[in-house]
Amino acid sequence: MINLFELKPEKVYGLKANEQLKEQKIKTHIETNNYVASLKKDGQYHRYVNYNGEVKMQTRGTSVKTGTYGEVQEKVPHLMEYLDRVVPKNSLIIGELYRPGWNTNDVGSILRCLPPKAIARQKENPLIFYIHDVWFYNGEDFMVKTKTERIAKLKKIQEEWIHNYGMISEIEFASYVDTVEGINKLIEYAFEEDEEGVVLTLKNSIVNPGARTAWKTLKIKKELQDEADVFLTGNCRLPEKYYTGKDIYNWEYWMNDKTGEMLQGKHYKDYLNGATITAVTKNFFYQWPASLEMAVIDTETNQPVSIGWVSGLTEEIKKEYVTNRNLFVNRICKVTAMETTEDYKLRHSKFMGFRDDITIQDCTFDKIFKRGE
Repeated sequence: MINLFELKPEKVYGLKANEQLKEQKIKTHIETNNYVASLKKDGQYHRYVNYNGEVKMQTRGTSVKTGTYGEVQEKVPHLMEYLDRVVPKNSLIIGELYRPGWNTNDVGSILRCLPPKAIARQKENPLIFYIHDVWFYNGEDFMVKTKTERIAKLKKIQEEWIHNYGMISEIEFASYVDTVEGINKLIEYAFEEDEEGVVLTLKNSIVNPGARTAWKTLKIKKELQDEADVFLTGNCRLPEKYYTGKDIYNWEYWMNDKTGEMLQGKHYKDYLNGATITAVTKNFFYQWPASLEMAVIDTETNQPVSIGWVSGLTEEIKKEYVTNRNLFVNRICKVTAMETTEDYKLRHSKFMGFRDDITIQDCTFDKIFKRGE
């Protein structure tokens, strides 16, 4: 049998920085309906391996001194205790260690500590293992299976663990969508809810350790276009009501279905016990805007024209909007976006900061769009 500890991680395909029409190419690939998609977490790649009588939680990178993959199992005992109990021998499960509200550097700062300190720093906020792939399970080789088949296996594994052992809140399974409409909605959700992004994987792709196969796996993040100057109209897009993320066990924003009362706290057990409550998004809980309308001046008419909605707003901005909406009328800001659309909109735009050094007359249509294209 293959030595599971020595298998090389796959590499994500990335377009060259100077490649033209990057956004359009990604959009075109989505529209082929050949991909599945899941949320990308802002954490660090790790894999749980049970092989030849040993169990390890391995990192992506190898040690310069030893040439072997790093190990962090002693730093995440809360995960290993559960995984050692539920995962059969000769298994390799791929995931990511993350924590809501943290970024990859925050996670790294924990895992670089010696075990005692790493454990102590997770007392209030333990790391979560976000599982998104399986290469081996109970001795069966799933690397030769397609991504669609591996997703189906992950669902069975999740059901098996819940049925036989129950689930802990620090273990999550990625949820996949496999239609063009579903992928586009997932991208919208990820950007509006400030998730790291979305990962696309070809449905019929198999595992090729160490390889970087063109267009096999793609990351979609808000970093694909230069900044643009726009101004806000004061209008907002209402937030999504229902929480659809995977951290439901620790979620703290709920609503009483009968009275509409908002309930803050970890009420998942109450929900399982039959309480008439629903998990809602944090934006909905506080009635914060999901995104704000942006506009530019059309130099041909000298009138403002809407060019879409900007998300990625800080909580401070959302709070300020709720208390004083007028502050956001004609307020200038800079944004980035994934793409410009045929009907002259900025798609998947992200707020980058306010500007007080220019006027709305400087925020013009022609600086962003080329007419007739």
